[in-house]
Amino acid sequence: MTQAKNHQAEPSADGVFIRVFKYIPTVVWAPVMGFAVMTVGVFAWQILARVNVLTSPSIPWSTPLTAIFLWAYFRYFGGAWWPRSTQNFRRGCLRANPLKPALRSLVIATAVAGLGFTLSLHFLSLRLIDLPPDALSFTPKGLDIPWWTLWVSVIMASIVAGICEEAGIRGYLQSPVERRHGAVPAVILSALVFTVMHFNRELGIALAVPFFISALWYGALTSLANSIIPMIFVHISLDIVLIGYHDLLRGPLPQPFQQSGPSAGFIANGIVALVFAGLLIYLLLRLKRLTHPEPVD
Repeated sequence: MTQAKNHQAEPSADGVFIRVFKYIPTVVWAPVMGFAVMTVGVFAWQILARVNVLTSPSIPWSTPLTAIFLWAYFRYFGGAWWPRSTQNFRRGCLRANPLKPALRSLVIATAVAGLGFTLSLHFLSLRLIDLPPDALSFTPKGLDIPWWTLWVSVIMASIVAGICEEAGIRGYLQSPVERRHGAVPAVILSALVFTVMHFNRELGIALAVPFFISALWYGALTSLANSIIPMIFVHISLDIVLIGYHDLLRGPLPQPFQQSGPSAGFIANGIVALVFAGLLIYLLLRLKRLTHPEPVD
């Protein structure tokens, strides 16, 4: 990443819709548009899933319908179809670019290291607060939902979150700000919005800080890879693991530090998080050297 202004040209479009944006600061319209793009996808899934659960919970018919919707969603916000005047703009904002072959292995390694870091940081942060056993359970209470519908729904909810949140936050929010103001301000802004969006009053600052730290490397990887594709897969994987553990498997929460003190589990958890953090930083710096080589005198 670099703070220097990226002189890559803005996606061109001739429509009045796009020209209006010239008079509004990018840091204003990009978060609003990113949030709107994300919400369209997530809200559509929530409606379908809710109707499915209330009408025929034993048949997860909302899953194939959502898959079709996501295909159309990703195609449209990636620049397909009408209006043609906004196609380049939409394509540039989504930034669903294929990875360059020379970067592919390093990007995958960075994503795996980041996945390990975020998971270990998540469980470490849970040790700092005392939560009720079902605090991280999100399945509807009082509904008789078959286990197969729950598992299919968790997988689809993770796919929806991975695609729609990355399209909105690291795509439509971060990409325009990055072109206008550089990578560092764009990554910080996208991380702030992502954290606020996931803020929960009950969980409080103890989980907000790890969310922000993780969102920083989400944005950094997206910027360095010049694509949201890696983070879509990371995001989906994270959600499947965490929702599956907390919601479906009813995995126990770690004992709070206030009760256990510096236990062996707490120390081991901290060491794992530090190891993954070091590996992640190393790989991000390697990726930066490849994508932003130092000028030769």
